[in-house]
Amino acid sequence: MFPKVLVLLPLLSLCAHCLTDLHLTSQDSITLPLKRVTYRTIQRGHHLSKRFSSSSIPLASIGIAYLTEITLGTPPQSFVVQIDTGSPFLWVNGASCSNCKGLNLPFRANASSTIAYLNGSSTLQIAYGIGALSAIEAREAFGWGGLSAKEQTFALATEEDADLSYENDGYMDGTMGLLLQMDEDAPLRKTTVRSLISQNQLPNPYFSTWFNQSSVVAKNATFDASGGIFTLGGVDPHHYHGNFTFVLVQRNSLIFFGEDLGSFWIALAGGVSVGTTRLPLPKDTVFNFDTGSTLISTDTDSFNHLVAAVFSNAPNALTQINGTYFLPCAKRTGLPSISFSTMQGPTFILTPEDYVLSPSVFNWIDIETPLCAFGFTTGARQSSSSLMQWILGDVFLRKYAVVWDMKNGQIGLATAADGRVPGNGVPLTMENADMAAVAARRLTSHSQEVHEILNLLVGSLALFIFV
Repeated sequence: MFPKVLVLLPLLSLCAHCLTDLHLTSQDSITLPLKRVTYRTIQRGHHLSKRFSSSSIPLASIGIAYLTEITLGTPPQSFVVQIDTGSPFLWVNGASCSNCKGLNLPFRANASSTIAYLNGSSTLQIAYGIGALSAIEAREAFGWGGLSAKEQTFALATEEDADLSYENDGYMDGTMGLLLQMDEDAPLRKTTVRSLISQNQLPNPYFSTWFNQSSVVAKNATFDASGGIFTLGGVDPHHYHGNFTFVLVQRNSLIFFGEDLGSFWIALAGGVSVGTTRLPLPKDTVFNFDTGSTLISTDTDSFNHLVAAVFSNAPNALTQINGTYFLPCAKRTGLPSISFSTMQGPTFILTPEDYVLSPSVFNWIDIETPLCAFGFTTGARQSSSSLMQWILGDVFLRKYAVVWDMKNGQIGLATAADGRVPGNGVPLTMENADMAAVAARRLTSHSQEVHEILNLLVGSLALFIFV
């Protein structure tokens, strides 16, 4: 039997979308602390999960990461996994994997009374941008932040390739994918949040993330215990300022052997500007909001245009080290701001302080001259539908508190509190979120009708002129 293969590239089906402002509130939500870790500094054998009730990280290959603790099995076995809005699967290291090296012991199926394998011994293969793994699917009791779900689908890794094994070696036990799965999707393979929603474990069908901008990993430290907050079913107004601006997700499908696993959290790009210089973007470029990426990644051409505009007065400022670009920290002064706008929405701005990362993030590099990391990189792949993408990873997401709305299919962004001074955000209500989504879709439908009428008129005029 051939193994099932999933390559994590979005399959996009375009539709129009809009932005809207709304207010939400947090009621009876579950709040989980996130711990920021410095890449290549966690000591092997250091059981982070035994010291903290929860933690969170996006998959990183160069600097920072966020972890959360979950349990699987009966009795529960603990695992530290990355939170990844750019992938669909929950997977952890399995006992049969000889080259899987995590923080905890691998999942021991023979120690659980609730394990149920799927598809017999069929092998699932998952390919990420940094590596791949083979796994066997199963269902199991799941726990997270004091909540629980029955028969959660997950994968037991049986083998990792050399690249993924190197990235994960001793730092995490797996990945928790959190693609957008709305009520009407009803996939058999549910994400953990969709399972909690469908089993009535959450007060509201959304989750939120806040990454602490003041988080600093001390020299030679293994992690920072104040890295951020992941909230199930709510958002804390102390974590942001003002209101949320919501972007309707560009619905798309990740199809796996006939099953729609959900949508990537993407929006059609309106533009990227460096200062007053607008960068050329291919038609139908999308923004992919992805907690599973540390940096902001784009295609090679867009990256080269970006670098030329940012460092127009210092063309040789960047130095590449192990695939990451660095610059002398002193050169951060005077660099321009970089703005991102969705097709019909406001502009989201990153300052040099946001996209040039301090040495405290990269204290694992043995260098004498202080270098800061450039928060952009190249390597974002073109999607299978020929759309180009900018992957907006943690460099972007740290600037904003983010609400990931599973009911209405939208992403909310509000300027994040910096971790030193509490925010004064306007509380959010689910009712306002619903009404805002309805209004946005009506506006979208009206815009589509006008667009079709204009196309018809232009076509008729062309025919008239030709005749």
